[in-house]
This record gives sequence, structure tokens and C-alpha cells, in this order.
Amino acid sequence: MRLIHITDLHLTSLAHLGWRDLRGKQWLGYQSWLRNRQYRHLRANLDRLMQAVTAQNPDLLCITGDLVHIAHADELRAAAQWLGALDLADRIVLIPGNHDLYHPAAWAVLAEQWRSWFRWPEDANLCAPRTAWPLTIKSGGVSIDCLNSSIPMPWYSAQGELGSGQLNRLESMPTGQQGPRVLLLHHPPLSPREDPSISRRKALRDSNALRPLLGQYDFVLHGHTHKNTVLNAANTRIYGTASASASNASFRQFDLEQVDNRWQITMQLNQLANSRISQISDQTWIRDGTQEKGRQSPDPGQETGSTPLQ
Repeated sequence: MRLIHITDLHLTSLAHLGWRDLRGKQWLGYQSWLRNRQYRHLRANLDRLMQAVTAQNPDLLCITGDLVHIAHADELRAAAQWLGALDLADRIVLIPGNHDLYHPAAWAVLAEQWRSWFRWPEDANLCAPRTAWPLTIKSGGVSIDCLNSSIPMPWYSAQGELGSGQLNRLESMPTGQQGPRVLLLHHPPLSPREDPSISRRKALRDSNALRPLLGQYDFVLHGHTHKNTVLNAANTRIYGTASASASNASFRQFDLEQVDNRWQITMQLNQLANSRISQISDQTWIRDGTQEKGRQSPDPGQETGSTPLQ
């Protein structure tokens, strides 16, 4: 089974908006886009990355949020159109990021426009951003648990929060899955003390409550930091992936294969540089922990090496 992770696409433009179109915190987000984000997140980078992603023919494309900038209704609809036009549209597993829920009014539009990629069941409780999660996607013997760490925050904060209800539901979910288990969320699951890539202003508020549950997963995928990072906590690999539209636009590819009643998992990190996508690091391990091989990153914030990706 092949799984690909991308995140923090920021694929929309705000060029058509004026100040009368904005509400509350959106005004500050618009100023940030006007001054720097429109130059940092380029559609050409995203398009080049998606060509490489599509060529790898994944079974699932996992997107951990931030498709837009300020959650304006026009942005959310444009992102839905982009998702629907992808060759991989029917393979997407999506969770929202903090920019997708930048403003309280975004939830109603988000729930309507993106629901098919959230993979919600028909009876999902959609009255608030966190009530429809966690949910589990199963594919090829692999179980993928999805969390929503994003809720509208005050103007000064980009923090996330899972909330006691979502955490309690996650803790009570069955753990008898024999194949690999993967966890998706937007915010990094560790505290700033454990994860140097995250500041307190952008941290997950209840990471301490989530941490005891991390050990049941083979690996965790997140976004939010716009950095390629590898950390290890509770014997679980935690991968952050850089923005899919930045100058170092990246995707992670995971190949999970059952071999002699054990699972072999291979991770490849692929990154844009000089208009080419190249493989810059890899890791391979056996799920029961008896063997590990592959290039390991000496610094959680750096992943080096370069192999062209065809």
C-alpha cells in the first residue's frame, strides 16, 4: 500500500478581495498574504509537486490541512474545485488546518464543500468543527486515524486544540488492528519543549494529553510548521512535511508491504529544488522493531542527500 503525505498547500489567491470582504482576524491574514505569503506560496510549485505525486500513483493521498489562507468562502469553494479536478480526487483523505478554520463563519462552508474528502460517515455530527472526528480510514491492511486540531483562534494565536471529547473518543477506539496504524493531524503532536520546530504561539494546547496515545501508532503525519522534520517519541516516528507550495515544496511517500507476517515500511522524502523534484532522504524499518535500516536524519530539522525522482 502506498500513501503520500502533503500539507499546507495555501493554493488560493486573495487578489480579488477588498477590505469590505473581510471579517475580524481575516483582515490581519489578508495583510500577511499581501506582504509576503503571496510571494512565498506559489501555485507553480504546487503544480510541479502534484505532477510528481500523481506519477507515483498512491493508494491514498493524505492532506493535513491549510489549503487556503484566511478561510474566505470564495477560497474554500476554490479549494474544493481544485480537489475535485485532481486525478487522485477519489483517493484523498483530508483534515482541516488552522487557516481553513481561520474564522468561525468558515465551518458551515467547509462542512458543505469539503465533506466528501473528509470521508465523514452519513450520520456524522457536524454541529461543530471537532465533533465529527476522530475517524478511521482503512486501506490495504493499514488503519489511518484522523484528528482535527484546528478551531478558530484569537488574532494573536495559531494554536490548535483537540478537546477532551475528541481525545476521549480517540482513547476508546479499538486498538486490535494487526496492520500498521497511522495518525493524521495538522498541528505537531508534541510540546515546544520536545519539538524545536514549533513555537508556543503555534503549538497544540493539549499535546500532553495526546502524547500517551502516540505509542500505538507506527508513525504520525502533521503539517503547520512548513518544515521537513523527523522526531521520535514513544517509539513512534513523527514526520512533519514542508509546505506543498513553498520553494522547498515537499511530499513524503510511504510504501507499506507485508513480508512474512511482518510489515516493512519505507519512507521517502521528496523535495522541489531548481524546478526538479528529488528524493532527499529515506528510512526503512520492520514494524516489529527487530530490524531498522536506511538513512537516519542526524538532526530532526534536517534531512539530507539527493537522489533524482523520475
